[in-house]
Amino acid sequence: MNSVDFLLGNKEISYEEMIEIKRLGRPTPDLNISKIDVGKLRNFERRFNRTTYDKFKWLCGCPKRNKLFCFVCLVMGGDRTAWTQEGVSDLKHLNERAMKHANYNERHLHNALDFSVLGKEDIKQQLDGTYRDNIRRHNENVDKNRHILNQIINCITFCGAFELALRGYDETENSDNPDVFLGVVDFISELDLVMKEHLLKATAFQGTSKTIQNELLDAMLDVCRSDIKHQIRSSTFLAIQADETTDVDNKKQIAIIFRYVHNGIITERFWGFVRPEGHTDEHIANALLNELETIGVEPEKLIAQCFDGVTVTNGQFGGIQAKIKERFPHAHFIHSYAHPLNNVIIKAASINKNVKIFFANIHDFLSFFSSSTKRRQLLDEIVKTQIPWATPIRWNFAGRTVSTVFENKDLLIKCLEVITDSANDTKTINESTRLLNYLHNEDFLFWLSLFYRVMPHINALCCQLQEPTATGPYIKTCLSTFELELTKIKSEPDYIIIKEENDCKRLRFSDNFNDNSTAAAQEVCDVILTQLKSIFAFTDHLSLSNLLAKDNFNSYKVDFPESDFQTTVQCYNFFDTGKLRSELNILYKREDMGSMEGVSALLNFLKENELNDAFSEVYKLCNIIATIPMATVENDRCFSTLKRVKTFLRNTVIQDRLTALTMLSVEKKMVKQIRDFNNKVFNIFVNANGRQADFHYK
Repeated sequence: MNSVDFLLGNKEISYEEMIEIKRLGRPTPDLNISKIDVGKLRNFERRFNRTTYDKFKWLCGCPKRNKLFCFVCLVMGGDRTAWTQEGVSDLKHLNERAMKHANYNERHLHNALDFSVLGKEDIKQQLDGTYRDNIRRHNENVDKNRHILNQIINCITFCGAFELALRGYDETENSDNPDVFLGVVDFISELDLVMKEHLLKATAFQGTSKTIQNELLDAMLDVCRSDIKHQIRSSTFLAIQADETTDVDNKKQIAIIFRYVHNGIITERFWGFVRPEGHTDEHIANALLNELETIGVEPEKLIAQCFDGVTVTNGQFGGIQAKIKERFPHAHFIHSYAHPLNNVIIKAASINKNVKIFFANIHDFLSFFSSSTKRRQLLDEIVKTQIPWATPIRWNFAGRTVSTVFENKDLLIKCLEVITDSANDTKTINESTRLLNYLHNEDFLFWLSLFYRVMPHINALCCQLQEPTATGPYIKTCLSTFELELTKIKSEPDYIIIKEENDCKRLRFSDNFNDNSTAAAQEVCDVILTQLKSIFAFTDHLSLSNLLAKDNFNSYKVDFPESDFQTTVQCYNFFDTGKLRSELNILYKREDMGSMEGVSALLNFLKENELNDAFSEVYKLCNIIATIPMATVENDRCFSTLKRVKTFLRNTVIQDRLTALTMLSVEKKMVKQIRDFNNKVFNIFVNANGRQADFHYK
């Protein structure tokens, strides 16, 4: 509509079209206008410069005609001059002709005046004193409404960040339990006299209704998602993580997390909860694909998909990962490695009858003390700690329980003896005596000592796997450390450690102790090591992490990792194979590259030193490794928030509100970092239809 061709070809332009043309602004394209002036000594070439548009605010250009025109006269109508007919291209006299048109053409001056007030009140009204007073009062009211709305946005953001319920059972004016949002609003009004007066006198817009709350939550979600979309579009690669659970309303919820590298930092962002139409792999895959389509992800950009909890992801051809890979060919499936680690420990504990009995006995300590407040009180007084809950579905398994029982064995014996002496019922005496027998049993103490030494390394590995910045090479280093420590324990499993004050003593078992326990302990360690090597075998599409394993750089100088290299370029066929090989060879030969601390360090080094073009393929390789997730830990954190947001008393929260509240909680740090967050929410809110309050200045 704003092109010069349109304005020249439409002599009659409606009032509505003129207003829209003014809103869109004048066209200022790059023009290829040049002229050679012949001089006495040499020739001069003049070329059109875009800065000319800044000199004359009415100047516009037409790339088709390669000429300059007067935008104001084209829109409002003017004399038949070169500025409104054939255009101007004389660069030598351009300034002179433009100044003459702007300063001495009466029709242009009339057009400039009419164009400036186009869409506004007429000139007479604007010059009228009463009219100007009305504008001043209107703008003062707008200032007040904007201030009130900004405070309400702050209140909602505060409630969302701390997972506080916005609405209560009764929100009437005289309610004794209006819940948190109105309580925060009342608190703010005590500090802000403008808001207090508004709440007392406002009629058209008070800002505390549930409709306003919902619309502001929708606007906040739009702002957060727009920021995430911008980061995803500026990133090189993207990975999607998904996990499913059932909320308090017995409805399936799938949490979606996006992982990418933004400004050299590995970033995981909560996108939202999705409720698929059905429970089949096709329904779930369609739900995920719809979200990817909403963002506008290119087929080559999605390089990984990581699922956990979705029961239909294992089908090689019919599973969710296969359906997504049809649309995104490089979206290789990644197992959530934190959860398989738990399965490894469970399997190691189940290979031996005595080990299974040991963990069952450990659970007895919790059951015994948790079933009586009097016993818990004695436990607090004597042992000064509680037995932590041990459940097989937790990543740390029974590590904390084992540590607590082992480190407080003598105090537990004392506590159990007190309970036995003071108890009157047979059940308590039997249970406490059984636990005392455990703590004096050599077989129980043997396994307690062994797992006391094993569990800290398992817990450390679990924590490392759960780090958001964990990458393939980093996990390989952590696994090597774990394997080394477990090998040490395996070589000497037949002793227990007794802590006495600040000294640690080693005490071997009696000579007649069954040697089968020692062999069983070694077998448990072997199973753990074997299972870990099997699960964490970085093959196929994960073999690319081997290419940047810094511990292997010295060997790669002599023997290039051809197998891993070929697998990588086959899985990700967008690499320049020859350039990648050359860049890797250079990295392997340099001594200083072997000291890098992880792929992220190399990624930032290349970016900060502007080497991402010279080492473009290695930079691309680093981005892929950093983007691939090793666990779906962030999804589980979102589920914890889900259970706190959608409770039994708030089980009617609809999907968008649920996602918005969770977004404000999970991504509270991102919300603080979004520039002009409140203004962006404000603009979305006030531009909605049907606003009775004044939010726009005149």
